[in-house]
Amino acid sequence: MWIEVRDEDGRVLIWNRAAAEISGHASEQVVGHGDVDGWLYPDRARLDAARSRFAAARTSESPAGVKTTIRCRHGDDRVMVWHTATLPADASATGGLLILGLDVTAQERAEAALQQSEANYRLLVENQSDLVVKMDTANRFLFVSPSYCQVLGRNEADLLGQTLMPLVHEDDRAATAAAMEDLFRPPWRTYLEQRARTGAGWRWFGWADTAVLDDDGQVVAIIGVGRDITDRKLAEEALFEAKERAQVTLDSIGDAVITTDGRAIVEYLNPVAETLTGWSAADANGRPLQEVFRIVDERTRQPAPDPVERCLREGKVVGLANHSILVGRHGWEHHIDDSAAPIRGRDGQVLGAVLVFHDVTENRQLARRMEYDATHDALTGLINRQEFERRLERVVNSARQYDARHALCYLDLDQFVKSGDSILNCPFHQRRQKVPRGACMRISGRRAALPAVDAAKNGPGRAAQPPQQAG
Repeated sequence: MWIEVRDEDGRVLIWNRAAAEISGHASEQVVGHGDVDGWLYPDRARLDAARSRFAAARTSESPAGVKTTIRCRHGDDRVMVWHTATLPADASATGGLLILGLDVTAQERAEAALQQSEANYRLLVENQSDLVVKMDTANRFLFVSPSYCQVLGRNEADLLGQTLMPLVHEDDRAATAAAMEDLFRPPWRTYLEQRARTGAGWRWFGWADTAVLDDDGQVVAIIGVGRDITDRKLAEEALFEAKERAQVTLDSIGDAVITTDGRAIVEYLNPVAETLTGWSAADANGRPLQEVFRIVDERTRQPAPDPVERCLREGKVVGLANHSILVGRHGWEHHIDDSAAPIRGRDGQVLGAVLVFHDVTENRQLARRMEYDATHDALTGLINRQEFERRLERVVNSARQYDARHALCYLDLDQFVKSGDSILNCPFHQRRQKVPRGACMRISGRRAALPAVDAAKNGPGRAAQPPQQAG
C-alpha cells in the first residue's frame, strides 16, 4: 500500500517503498519536495480535479476513498483510491497529513472490460431477431430480450418474475416440462419445439436451451435462444398432408407401382405391386429392383430388358417390351404391361424412377382365344374358310413371286367326322408323314381342303396323295 506523510506546508516527509514502486519516483527524490502533485498530475485539469476531490472528502461527515488517475514517471497511468487523515500536532508542529493509496488499476480495467462486454452483449441481444430469455431453476424469467417482448406482445415488467408455463400451449406443456428436466443432467442442453400465445395468436417456436452452472456444477440459471418456426411447421404439415394424399392414391389405384432411387434400389411398393411380385414393401425396401421385379420373354424365357435401367440411363419414359412375363417371388407368373418414368429434382437431375405396371394375363388369353375363334371352325377345330382363303392367297402370291409350285387337295367326304383322323395322316415322299392339324381346312359341309406347299420338291406328279374316303 502507498503510504505518504506530508507536513502542513505540503512537503513530503515519508514516502514508502510501495509509493516509490508505483509512481516510479524514488524516496530520496520526493522527500522534502512540496510539489509532488504536479509530478503525479502533469496536466492542470487533472490536478485541479484531484485537489477538488480531496477537499470534498475532508469536509465530508462520512469520508470515502477518493479515486484519481496518476501519471507515473515511466508514462503509464495508474488508478488509485486515496484515503487521508490529519495527524495530531505536537509541541513543535501544527500537524501533518497521512495519505494512504491503493492501486486498483487491474480491477478498474477488469471492470471496464466487463462493462464493455456487458454492453456489447446487451447490444447484441437487444438488436437481434432471435428471442433470448434467462430463467431461474423454477422457470421464472430473469431476463427477456426486446425481441421476445415484441413477439409475445408483452412488456418486460409484465414478464420478469413470471413463470414460463402459462405462455405455453397446454398440449405442449408436458413435452416442455420434460425438456426442462433434461437441463439438470449432462450434457446440460436441450432443444424443444412448442407453441406459445403471442399478439398474433398461437405461434410455433424452436428453443435451444442451455443450463448455467456454478463452480460446484449446480444449475443456477437457464439461457434459452428461440426462433419463430411457424412457417416451417406449416410447410411441414402441408408436405405431410400432400405425402399422405399421394400415399393413399398410390395405395388405392389398380395399377402396381414401384419407386426406386437413382441406383435402381427399391424404395416403395404399393399393395398391388406386393401382390404381383410376391414381395412385401418392408422386405423389398433397399433391394435391387431386378431382384424384386423379374421379367422374362414369354417365347424365349430369357430375361427381358429392364425398363428402369434404361429410364435412369436415358432420363425419359420407357415402355416394357411386348410378351413380357413377371415371375413372382413364389414362382407365380403374370403377363404384364408397364412403363418407367424418371423422377427429377428441382435442378432437373434424375433422382430415381417410378415403375407402373398392370396384369394383362386375362387380356392376353382373351385376345388369343378371339384370334383362334376368328380363324378356326367351331365344330371341327380346323381353320375356317376365311383363314383358308388368306393362306391360299399367300400361296398364290408366293408362286407368282418366287416361281414356286404348290398343290391343293380338295376333298369331298361322305363321312366327314369319321374321316378326320385319316385326313391328318397323308402320304408324302412314298411314306406316311404326320400333318399338322392346322394344315387341313374345312370348306363347308362335308368338303375339306389340304394344301401341299412347295409340291415341286416331291418331284413331277408326286404331289400329296389324297386320303382314301372313309366308309
